Amino acid sequence: MSTKKRTTQTYDQIAEVFFENNKDRSQIEDNLNEFAKHCQANDLILDIGCGPGFDGDLLRSKGLRVMGLELSAQMIKIGKKRFSTPVVQADMEALPFQQKIDGLWVNASLLHLERKAVPKTLDEFFRVLKPQGKLFISVKKGAGEQWETGEENAPRWFTYWADDNLADAIRGAGFHILKIWSNPFWIKCCAMKQSKK
Repeated sequence: MSTKKRTTQTYDQIAEVFFENNKDRSQIEDNLNEFAKHCQANDLILDIGCGPGFDGDLLRSKGLRVMGLELSAQMIKIGKKRFSTPVVQADMEALPFQQKIDGLWVNASLLHLERKAVPKTLDEFFRVLKPQGKLFISVKKGAGEQWETGEENAPRWFTYWADDNLADAIRGAGFHILKIWSNPFWIKCCAMKQSKK
């Protein structure tokens, strides 16, 4: 079984517990504000790997239009009971959109892909964004990739990044980095689509 399929199964299994453990979004308020600062009013934002949809309503409160994208059916199901942002079930490695998106909010979701899958996925992000479209990514800081069970005691795949490695990958996909910042646990980056050389 692939790491992606097993991780998706885990999220199906732990959806309710995950919601309870992560419903306090105050820890990402600065990230939301930084991203929104680079967007225009009424921009269409795709929340990639949105889980139950925690962040969609928060982004909408900042004057943005938002659509969620999530692979786990159970995450979508519990989110529909609580949030009003529409969500489509799809894979971030093959986005069902054309070049019509103003911004991508990729909060703690790209980190579940194996490192070898990241360049192709960043190419997908580039493809669906309008010229000068904005990208926010947050990943776990560290080295390597492995299974983790976490506080839900269920296996999920994680790939860890160093600041320079993440910046190089994002630039290599055709993005200009607007800001990159980190703490001992997380790396966050805001970037803008530019023309590939």
